[in-house]
Amino acid sequence: MGGITFEMLLNADPEVWRRAAAAWDQLGRSTDDRADAVTLSVRKVPDVWESGPAATKAQEYCDGLRRELDAVFPPVVTIAQTLAQHANDVSELRGRARELVEQGRQAHVTINPDGSMTVDPAHSNEWTARSVSQLVWQRDALLREAAELDARAARTIAENTATVSGTPMARVDRSRVPAAGTDPAVVKRWWDSLTPAQRRYVIAEYPELIGALDGVPVASRDVANRIVLDRERDRLTARRDELDAAPRPPRRPRVHPPGGVPSVDGRAGSGRRVVPG
Repeated sequence: MGGITFEMLLNADPEVWRRAAAAWDQLGRSTDDRADAVTLSVRKVPDVWESGPAATKAQEYCDGLRRELDAVFPPVVTIAQTLAQHANDVSELRGRARELVEQGRQAHVTINPDGSMTVDPAHSNEWTARSVSQLVWQRDALLREAAELDARAARTIAENTATVSGTPMARVDRSRVPAAGTDPAVVKRWWDSLTPAQRRYVIAEYPELIGALDGVPVASRDVANRIVLDRERDRLTARRDELDAAPRPPRRPRVHPPGGVPSVDGRAGSGRRVVPG
């Protein structure tokens, strides 16, 4: 949406962006499902290929493939979030543009689709002239905001598309991540010092640290927490599968004394307690 015009704002369709966001979100879910499938396959390698150089290479290859799939998830989800937010921004901007047209009508000023303005000759006076000046200022401010939001969304998508297409992420040592409880202002400065590739790396590699770190943008923390929850779900699923596959001990039959189960006073069904003496 480079070179945004007033007419583009009036006719913008946020549903286009919402559909794109849904498609990217589905891609993220599909990628995550495939990563889970690879993880399950990796666990089974020792069962069919116990040892040897080839077995080791196969294990390493599968581990690498799983890590690549895991690394793709954060940028894909980030793109989905960006598109969804952009759809909301477009919807709001379109509404404000249409409100501006209505404000002009009430002030006897016609705001044309291209953004130009025409004053009703029957109401051409100083008050109308001031209204035109105010409307022009609002129109220009709206177009500037639209351009800024569009550029921000495009930048985020471009930064994350690089990783999705295969560009390796920049490594960040775990020790560089601020500890929990660090001043959010300090955390923000640290986060701002990272390159986009480094941010993707810490989200993918240390989600349990990033998700709870005040000072990191909410959208990035959300992606990290989704990864943490997904990994915990995978861990519990794997544990359940292990328990289901484990041999179960035979059930021990109940053994009752001869004559059946005695009642309290020795007579079946009486239910009365016998008090000595």
